[in-house]
Amino acid sequence: MSSVAAFDTISQRLTANWTSTPLVFENDHYDLPNAAAAFVYVEIWAIPGGFDQASIGAGARDDNLWREHGTLDMHVMVPKGTGSRDGRDKAG
Repeated sequence: MSSVAAFDTISQRLTANWTSTPLVFENDHYDLPNAAAAFVYVEIWAIPGGFDQASIGAGARDDNLWREHGTLDMHVMVPKGTGSRDGRDKAG
């Protein structure tokens, strides 16, 4: 799990720009459509202790720029029995 600020920034960017399939974020409700269709399951992970200070001199320590290190996993889910080619195409 990442910090709220990192999660919000990444999820907002993905939601605004990803158009090829629905996005489903971890632990969010998702109504499966009646007809099987591809979707992307998204997980945003932080590395424990994965913060680095990226600027110095902004006044108070908390006013400086910090970077959070982590992983973004996007699992392309396709209907059963359709093979993996369509998923690979959507992931590219």
